[in-house]
Amino acid sequence: RHRGYVFRQLLLLVGSGFPGVVAVFAGVCGAEEDVVFQSMPGDCSGDELLADPAFTGRDCSAEERPGANGCGGSRGVRGAWGWHSWDASGWSVDFDSPGAVLDVSPHDGANMYDALFVQEVSLERSFRYTLCLQAAGEMGKTFRFAVDGGKANNFAVPGRLPRANLELQGEGKAVAGCFSVDIPSDGEGAYVGRVSLEFGTIAGEATICRASLKRCGAPMPAVPPSNAAVSPVQTPRAKEPSPAYDMPPLAYDMPPPAPTEPEGGRSAPMCPAQVEELNVHSCSGPSLSPELLMDPGFMGSSPQGEWQSYSFDPSAAQFYWGPQGVLVDVKEHNANEDYYAISLVKNLIVDVSGLDSYELCLQAGSDVEGSRIRFAVDRNGKPDYGTPGGMERIEMKLRPTLTTACFNFGLSPTVEKFEGRIAIEFGRSQGQAAICQVSLRSCRRESYLPEALPAVRRCYLAPLERGAGCNFLREYRGIDFDLNDLGQETDGKRQCLERLRSSTGDTFVYSPGRCELWSCENRDALLASASGEPSTSQVYSEHCEYQEGVAGPHGQVMRSPVFVK
Repeated sequence: RHRGYVFRQLLLLVGSGFPGVVAVFAGVCGAEEDVVFQSMPGDCSGDELLADPAFTGRDCSAEERPGANGCGGSRGVRGAWGWHSWDASGWSVDFDSPGAVLDVSPHDGANMYDALFVQEVSLERSFRYTLCLQAAGEMGKTFRFAVDGGKANNFAVPGRLPRANLELQGEGKAVAGCFSVDIPSDGEGAYVGRVSLEFGTIAGEATICRASLKRCGAPMPAVPPSNAAVSPVQTPRAKEPSPAYDMPPLAYDMPPPAPTEPEGGRSAPMCPAQVEELNVHSCSGPSLSPELLMDPGFMGSSPQGEWQSYSFDPSAAQFYWGPQGVLVDVKEHNANEDYYAISLVKNLIVDVSGLDSYELCLQAGSDVEGSRIRFAVDRNGKPDYGTPGGMERIEMKLRPTLTTACFNFGLSPTVEKFEGRIAIEFGRSQGQAAICQVSLRSCRRESYLPEALPAVRRCYLAPLERGAGCNFLREYRGIDFDLNDLGQETDGKRQCLERLRSSTGDTFVYSPGRCELWSCENRDALLASASGEPSTSQVYSEHCEYQEGVAGPHGQVMRSPVFVK
């Protein structure tokens, strides 16, 4: 239960009055910080909690602490702000002092999280925090932003709150909006999370002017124990009127959070407190891909989120989104007891990789022994709801303890992308069903040819360094590895690959005129060695998958080669 969470999403449009912006939204930000954040609640004062809130993009000197004089941390060319892109060349940024001018390339299956700025934060518990953002760009384009728990907490927003949206107004106007969240007292030490500013669907030019994160108000009361007598209906907390508009105190307040379990209580088994890897896939070792779903534990979902619920009658089933997993309470079936009459669905786009096979695995339980659900990946009605290869959907019998089952399927290597959905159906289920985790992973099939050489794929990692993980074998230099007459790297890479094939190595690092050969015992060793500074060097290895989902130093930068809506 999420007692003590309060959510306020304020969208106050503040025209900055800079005319004449036609294509690039540069120079619209101005320098008046008090004008930018009129929408920040009046009780939010004190120190700025973000480093480089004005997006200067510069790093701190040795004498400056992060955040002082507008300097950032030391995370590369973007200063204090980390970054993520679905593609290494998917977007670019120029720092405009103040402001970051973005140019985002349009791409198929665009998601908000395909391109984003992030900054880690450490927040004192039992306080409310407000994050404000000012931006400018083409009318109707949207930024999405929030404070979330980062990768360690499956990117969930505290209290499972929806992220705030800031819709841009065009005409050279900078607009501002705020997102407020309470950090609960239940937990040890500070709350370690991140500020996330998402803009993957912008498809064009826009400017982020400023961001600000501040602590607000007095400490909240401690969260009562689970057995304490607490009224099930919480009174919304009043908010101070905005300084810009004289509105009544409750004008911005949202309704209390949706219940996370039925009024009569939960009888289905509880989901694990932490989402851990499901070790049930038939494939293992280097052939098994990383997780392909952004939210396998439902921690970032909501009734209006990535998973959509359906019931033939609103009273036939209720869906409860808790801190871990989703609880489905089935009250009645339709006349034909159709499985699909009550269901959870999630749109899915997968970049097809050669002959790889795929497994969709589900962890679930029920308070009724033998209650049944059904699940599969299907084609989302395009042109029908058939499964890949006509595979039978998995009928899973549930128990009062959590069990797992998997749906195995293949995708035609003649198509680049598969567009479909994940469908979990409850039309014949009895009582309460707890769906704790859904995992989609691929298994690399080397080749149908027994004599085929192992594939050496692009890794998108930082260059390898000696001292940890992999063993350096040797280095080649010379014209054989330089650019060819057309200015391309293909001939040099082919020469490097041939040297690798005749050695005991499995990995090479290429840059024009230079070829390094390495031997890495496994993928973990490869990631441990990927610690070099960004450069023109490219890493290729037998331990990498087609269109890797991670990049950068030690594989800590997320990529989005598999698009999941």
